Amino acid sequence: MLLLSFALPLADWTELAIPVGMILAMVVLITVIVIVSERNKRKRQAAVRAFCESRGLTFAEKTEGPERFREREIAKRGHTQWADNVISGDTQAVDLWLFDWNTVSGSGKNRTHTRTSVAFIEADDLHLPELTLYREGFWSRIGSLVGFQDIDFDEDPAFSKAYVLKGTREETVRRFMDEELRAFLVQQPTGRRLEGFPRGLVVMRESLVDPAQLDDFFAEAFSYLKAFRAAAERRRERGESEPATESAAVDDDGIDDRLHDGTRGRDSHEAEDDVWGDTGPRL
Repeated sequence: MLLLSFALPLADWTELAIPVGMILAMVVLITVIVIVSERNKRKRQAAVRAFCESRGLTFAEKTEGPERFREREIAKRGHTQWADNVISGDTQAVDLWLFDWNTVSGSGKNRTHTRTSVAFIEADDLHLPELTLYREGFWSRIGSLVGFQDIDFDEDPAFSKAYVLKGTREETVRRFMDEELRAFLVQQPTGRRLEGFPRGLVVMRESLVDPAQLDDFFAEAFSYLKAFRAAAERRRERGESEPATESAAVDDDGIDDRLHDGTRGRDSHEAEDDVWGDTGPRL
C-alpha cells in the first residue's frame, strides 16, 4: 500500500513532464531561430555596407523605399512594406536603387514576411509604356483561361508561352514589345518580375541576392535598362511616342525637354557608361 501511494504521484509527474518538455523544446528552438536570423541579418547588412563603401555608393539601413517605387503596383502587396539594405547612387543620366523589399501580409499564425531583391531605375530618356512582365506558371495559365489579362503574340509563341504580359494600354504595349526586345527577354533567367513606366523600370527577383552577387545584379539591371531603352528608341524611330505626362514636358518627337536644356548634361549613353567600371558599378 505504501509503494502504491508513492507510485501514483510519480505517474502523474511523468505525464506532466512530457508536455512541459515539449514546450521547453519549442521555446529553445524558437530562441535559436531568432538568434540565427538576427545574426544573419547583421551579417548581410555588414556585407552590403562594405559593398557600398568599396564602390562609393550610399547605404541606408532601412527606409520606406524610393517614392516612385512605392507608387507601383508591385510595391503595394501586403499591409506593411519597407526597404532595408538600401544602395543608391546616380549619374547625370540614371538614378539607381538596389534594396531588400519586405512585405508583410496576414496576422497571427497566418502572418507571412516576404523578402525580395529589387533594382529600381529612373532615367529621363526612358520612355516606356505602363507594363508588367513575369514568367508564366501554373496559376497564371489558369488566370489566362478565366479571363485575366495576358498579352500574347501569335507570331511569337515562344515569348507568349514564356511570359505573362500586362499593360494599361494593350496596343501601345504590343507596339513597344518588338521582336528584338522579345528575343532578349526569352533568353533571360526565370524568377524575375519587371514593371515599366514612363522614365522608370523595376527589376524584382523572387529571392534575396547574395551580397557577393551584387555586382551581377547591377549588371543584370543595366542589361534590362539597355534593352528597354533600345526598344523605346526603335519605337521613336518608327514615329511612335508616348503621350506627354503631367510629370514632364515632351516634344512632338517624344523626347523629354529636360534632355535638351542641359539639365542632364551629357548624352545619356555616355553617362551610363561611366556607371559601370572595370571592377563594378561606380555611380
